[in-house]
Amino acid sequence: MTPLYEQARQLLRQTPDRPLPLQRQRYLSRPGPGQDLTEDQRTALLSAALRSFFADPDAGPPQLHTLLCELTLGPDTAAAALEHWPELPPERARAVGRRLLREGTDERPVLVGLELLARTGTVHDLPSIRTVGLFNAFTAQAGAALAALGGTASDLRWLADRCRPRHQLTLVRGLCRNPTPTTRPWLLHHVVSVPRTPGRTIRQVAEAVGLVRLLDDPHSDESTCLDAGRVLLALARWDNFLPQIGRYADAVPAYRALLRRAERWSPTLDRYALLVDIALELTTGHSWKLDWTPGEPARLVDRVLATLAAPGWRNCLTDALADPEPPTHQRAEWARSNLDRLTRRRPPRPGTASLDLWTVRGDPAWSDLLEARVLVDDVPFPCDRYIDQGYSFLIGISDLGPGWAHYGDPDTVCERTADRVHWRAPDGRVTAFDAAEYDAEIARAGADRSWHWPALLVADELQHLLEADRSVLGRWNCELEWVHAENNEPGLIRLRFRLWPRVPEWRCLFLVRTLPVDDRPVAEQAAELVRELSGTDPVESAVSTGGDRALAELRNKPWS
Repeated sequence: MTPLYEQARQLLRQTPDRPLPLQRQRYLSRPGPGQDLTEDQRTALLSAALRSFFADPDAGPPQLHTLLCELTLGPDTAAAALEHWPELPPERARAVGRRLLREGTDERPVLVGLELLARTGTVHDLPSIRTVGLFNAFTAQAGAALAALGGTASDLRWLADRCRPRHQLTLVRGLCRNPTPTTRPWLLHHVVSVPRTPGRTIRQVAEAVGLVRLLDDPHSDESTCLDAGRVLLALARWDNFLPQIGRYADAVPAYRALLRRAERWSPTLDRYALLVDIALELTTGHSWKLDWTPGEPARLVDRVLATLAAPGWRNCLTDALADPEPPTHQRAEWARSNLDRLTRRRPPRPGTASLDLWTVRGDPAWSDLLEARVLVDDVPFPCDRYIDQGYSFLIGISDLGPGWAHYGDPDTVCERTADRVHWRAPDGRVTAFDAAEYDAEIARAGADRSWHWPALLVADELQHLLEADRSVLGRWNCELEWVHAENNEPGLIRLRFRLWPRVPEWRCLFLVRTLPVDDRPVAEQAAELVRELSGTDPVESAVSTGGDRALAELRNKPWS
């Protein structure tokens, strides 16, 4: 029977830069007795077995392997059994751990081997720990062992890059239990670099790292402080309709610490963009509802604007706007347009409320944020509609007319008279707007395209052309699903389509093709892409994401 470590090495040679195929991750665990035991009982049984083994100087790793295969272990049982065992003999434990890790043919001995090495191993064990961590069942324990033995951020990145997203999250959550100076910067950078990391996981990282302590530490690396700011912004995004920023107890002190540090920064485009993002969030976003002192968010925004008005920061933006590279130029345009909006506020009108509709797009270098936000008298209004990245239009703006407001409580009724528009909330509160100004703001927001970027415009146009002429994909037995542009990938669009089989009993195959875009005219690029899709089978350069496995194998597009 091939040890799991050897299986991992063989599979790594076949897929050196990608996750191991799911269908090849064979774990040989047998049920064993004790399925109905509690975790405490399982821990006690394993602890007794290990103490008995180490008390016998003649017992060897094969005996322990056989014994472990008869137990039922959860993913954390081994760690709990070894947690309070100061008399563990280090040299023998290290030798036994290495044998179990490298020779284990069952999941349970390998898990115990990982935990023994986490406590007694050396840097020489890091490569074998990384390798066995490629199996999903061992990812979290391997990550914790790497951190415990002084593994570098590159060790963690190597493992994370070869894990599927769900198991990357497992790795991150495992490292949050006992963060080290090596893992803290990596955790911060990882959760803001991986798209759609759940907000709860980002909050776990913020709590584990300690953002306030990190930002106040003069020895903290500035790139790590930049990631700390991005973590704060990521916590304020929608996450299953509930931003996590309100659940992060240190959010207000972290914002204060970040802006104290920012006042000592020298200008760079990365820092400029972060400060613009912070000002946008404090002006329009969910962070406004934190436990601030009266007027504090506005004062913090004024500090940001004063910092960016200094000559060095103005020159930084000017240089970026003149940069010939499209990503830099587009990012600088994003910063300039948002800064203009932040500094150009309308005076209040006596007797009526002011309505201000924002389309907030995050820093295109890293954020996928795209939300519709509503301000009433410069105060963010709770919003139950937002822009989803799967769509390229502003949801909800057209619904702000007669009928329902669609912002805040869905039972907030929008009523109109000759010269007034009233939002009447279920609790009896009424907000009155001047009808002419209200209609003008809705018209302005509906026509506003300043938040668009070239890739989004090309995606819109390409989707329109492919919907108008379905034969472009139809000639290849394919059908369009959508064309999509991500805010943080300004040079790419993604085309998702279905491949229908010629065998009636087979289901379809779902594929995604990535297409490059640039700053040429939108219509020219979209027409060129249509010609390319008409003349070349789009399946050939696409990646399958699901569907019929038989069809996937036939077209050499396996997915797992």
